[in-house]
Formats: sequence, C-alpha cells, structure tokens
Amino acid sequence: MSITRRIHAGTCRAEAPRMNTRWCLSLLVVVLGGCADAGTPSGRAGSRTNDAAVPATDAATGLQDAADVDGSISASGERCGNGLDDDDDGAIDESCSCALGETQPCHPDRAVAGIGACAHGEQTCEVTGEFGVFGECTGAVAPTDEICGNQIDENCDGVPDDACPTIVEVDVDLDGDCLTASCPAEAPYPVGCDIVMDGRDPRGCVASDPMQPVVYFQEGDACGSGHVSGTLSCSSEPGAGLSETSCMINKSTRYYPRDRGGCPDT
Repeated sequence: MSITRRIHAGTCRAEAPRMNTRWCLSLLVVVLGGCADAGTPSGRAGSRTNDAAVPATDAATGLQDAADVDGSISASGERCGNGLDDDDDGAIDESCSCALGETQPCHPDRAVAGIGACAHGEQTCEVTGEFGVFGECTGAVAPTDEICGNQIDENCDGVPDDACPTIVEVDVDLDGDCLTASCPAEAPYPVGCDIVMDGRDPRGCVASDPMQPVVYFQEGDACGSGHVSGTLSCSSEPGAGLSETSCMINKSTRYYPRDRGGCPDT
C-alpha cells in the first residue's frame, strides 16, 4: 500500500486510505525526529560543536601554556620574543604570553640594544590574572658620555671613543730660552705639557692662549743659552688652557700667563 506524507504547518494529511489518527501522529513524530537528527549532532536544533583549538592549561599554575611566540606580532604591535619595546609605549613585550618563570634578554631602547656598552638586561615572566606576562626589564645599560682613551663605546653608536677629541703630542727639543712651539692644524689647541728647562734659574714660564696654537717657553728673566725639552699636548677641541695642573715644568717657581708679557721681564 503506497502512502504519501506531507508536513505542513504541523498537520498530517493522509492521501491514501484513511488511517488511525494515533498511527498518523506517530509517523509525524518519527519524521520530525529524523529531520532534527540530520541537522545537528546532538539532535537539538541549533546546537554546534566548537572545533577551535584551545591552549592547554597548566594544572599547577592555572596559566595557559605558552606557545612558541618568537617573532609573532601581538595585538598592540609588539614583536613577541625579541625583548624590545616595538610599539614605543614604554613597556617590553607587555601583551605577549609566556610561561611562568621564563626569562628573556631585554632592553628599553631598541636603537642601542646590544651595541657597545649598552648590554641587555633581563625580564621574567610573572602571573597577571589568568595569563603569564613579562615583568620589568632590569639590568639593561643605557648610553653614557664617552670616556676618552679606553676604547669602549659608552654612547653605543658602534664606534669607541668617536666623541673624543684628537690629541696630538708634539715633541719639544729646543736650544736656548724664550722659545716657542706650535700645535698642528688638526689639533690647534694647547691642553697640556711636560717640560724640562735645563738652566739654573728656579723660575719657569709657559705662556699660552687656550684658543691659539703657539706656546711660549721662558726660563728665568734672561733669554740665555739654555735648553727646553719635553712634550706639548694639543687637542682638536678647545680646553681650559695650560696651568700648573695640566702643564708640568721642573721649576720651583712657575708662571702660566696668557701671553709672554706675564713672564719675568727679560
């Protein structure tokens, strides 16, 4: 016996020989149940299974296990895992996940990090709410002024002692008194000396202008037949000039005037 069934607005109509109403309703339930089963895995209309991957959670700490995030870009623009402040907000890898206790090298100034004396510091992963995030960067070295002559790049520009003036040592070996020596063009400013005057007079005079290259040497008050020897230190940048602290001469009475007129009369 052939039976055609239609479902429409919740009614059941048989177009074949008349059937028992209870039997018709039973068929309706079966048909509706089959439709629901075909649409959803649970048999309930509208239910879904979420297949998205969920990070594993550490049972001891409650933190999500950190994936390998090196090189990934966080929502704020941080490049995770490089220990630098990529988004210039004053914090380092602040929106990057990490495993509790994990450490990484870091530096607050990415322009100089790891260059010259600007060594990296270290930051440690800490608990903040549900997730692990990196804490403060400690121990990083910031740029400082160059200390001349030590061949260390304190200002972290990649060149040791590059901010230092050029110093030229000029040998002085002159017969007589009342003599002059000059600083070279590449270092025209006298900044120091170490001079020996061979005469017997206990007085010695070194006259110089810190902005001029010529230095005048005189022993006593007579321009005799002495001998002046030693070194004259010259700089590419102006200094304080020659004085008792910067220019040593082997006399008990020493003069350091700006010009030769301040030396003993000859």
